[in-house]
Amino acid sequence: MKSIVLLCSAGMSTNLLLKKMKLAALEFGVDVQIEALPLTADTSVFDKADVVLVGPQIRSELTKIQSVCQGKVDAINIVDYGTMDGEKVLAHALRLLGPSHE
Repeated sequence: MKSIVLLCSAGMSTNLLLKKMKLAALEFGVDVQIEALPLTADTSVFDKADVVLVGPQIRSELTKIQSVCQGKVDAINIVDYGTMDGEKVLAHALRLLGPSHE
């Protein structure tokens, strides 16, 4: 099972996105573990994730996060985040995981 971590400043709004992503994964039969964490979390919690998606509010930390994480790291599209489009954000993460997960 692949793991996806959503990183944001505090974790509140990202938890709503997390729920929508989990529903989309269930609907499409995608076997992934998704977790939402604040940027202040111990890096050992998210550095081994297969994909780390960074919320728009901490996009300025992207390079720093990339240097810590072993998996793929990218920012969440601001429109998809603002509309809480769990399906699109999940699709983004799956593209980062590669062709076998799309």
